[in-house]
Amino acid sequence: MRVLLWIVAIPVVLIALLAVLIPLFLDEKALVDLASEQIQEQTGAILRVEGDASFSLFPEVGIAASKVSVDVPDSKATIDAESLSVGVALMPLFSRTVDIKAIRVEGMTVTQQAANEDAAKAATLDTSTFSDAELDAYYAARDQARATAQAEAAASVLAVPLALEVGELALRDIRLITVDSEQQPISELQLKDFTATDMNIGGRPIPLNAHIVVPGEDAAPPIEVQIAGEVEAAINDNLISLNGLDIEVTGATPDPVTVSMAGEFSLTDQVATLDIRLEIGEMTGEGSVRYASFESPQIDADLSLTELNPALLVLAGPEAAETVAAAETEAPAGGETPLPLDTIRAIDTRAILSIDTVVVEPHVLTDVEATLRVVDGVVRLEPVSATVYEGEIDFQLVLDGRYNNANLATSGGVSNLSFAPAAEAMDVGIAASGEANLSFDLSGSGKTVEDLQGSMTGPI
Repeated sequence: MRVLLWIVAIPVVLIALLAVLIPLFLDEKALVDLASEQIQEQTGAILRVEGDASFSLFPEVGIAASKVSVDVPDSKATIDAESLSVGVALMPLFSRTVDIKAIRVEGMTVTQQAANEDAAKAATLDTSTFSDAELDAYYAARDQARATAQAEAAASVLAVPLALEVGELALRDIRLITVDSEQQPISELQLKDFTATDMNIGGRPIPLNAHIVVPGEDAAPPIEVQIAGEVEAAINDNLISLNGLDIEVTGATPDPVTVSMAGEFSLTDQVATLDIRLEIGEMTGEGSVRYASFESPQIDADLSLTELNPALLVLAGPEAAETVAAAETEAPAGGETPLPLDTIRAIDTRAILSIDTVVVEPHVLTDVEATLRVVDGVVRLEPVSATVYEGEIDFQLVLDGRYNNANLATSGGVSNLSFAPAAEAMDVGIAASGEANLSFDLSGSGKTVEDLQGSMTGPI
């Protein structure tokens, strides 16, 4: 949002000058020089036009320029665009009123130095190669980076003094690159297409469409996001309202993920509170999700689902989504399946889940209720209840993946379990009937799924 507002604010200042410039019949170079001077004076931004510039009066007043760059003040950001054009209605200019018909930008690269470099780099680290001591330092540094980023974000909420009114904002082929203090890339986001009509900061509905691409690493396929819907931007209140957004994510999971959401996003503390509906393959779900950039948990969800799907990690953010995508395409090395510890360490989530069906081969659990907490590599399922083979299961589980040798502990029991369907599902080759009660208290450790399963010991 900050970048979009700067993209709009610069042309607004430039166009505002036309009410004075039209009678002067300045040539293009004089227009650009004066516009650059006024933009720097009014906003602090430095505008440069290295390519051609043109100025037209009919059928609407327009300015077009190529090879445009802008240095944004107090943000460690630079903006370079292949082309920029602005069109406004002619007659209102004579009364010193600016009626912007369209702003169009193509081939733009926005390079932004990370507001908190440690936090940005931590989000892209592969922790699977860390030693235990390095992991301890990683968790501590991430907590400190989050606190620092929260303070910086609160101090840099954008206040735009202009009453922005834009008929259409169209962006094409935009790259948003985050770099460190040495200008080395940390992350990249590609905005292939963005269109917003009746753009304003006064709280009126703004229809928009966007196509976003997150490039894959090491030849992995990209993650693509299509967005369509309507928002309201009440910038004076630092609030963005989502009246209804439909989002489709492809490339992160075998099946596309579709999400419909409505709610609010606070620019001050960067917290989104949303009601969502989602669909992943045959799975559907609905509930509420709260995203908080600088709080713990960062994601707090209450969801009702028809089944459990690992693709739900997409809701935990791009880093988790990329790991899911990689896991779907990479075969386990050496015949063993590594534990997804790097993914777990990237997640800070609390969730209350109601799930119709969970398949734990060869068993099928129904009417599952679970409370989940994941933070700093520790997964807690406390408690879990479900129906299995006509019996009731109740258990708790803790997977401690803070270090590379993970520990798993689980305890609980099953009451009134029916023997016949259980024996059939496990294909034990014997006829069985009757009911049983079962209790267990098991623990194990390992670096792979197979190690963890094979090491489980304890009373049953």
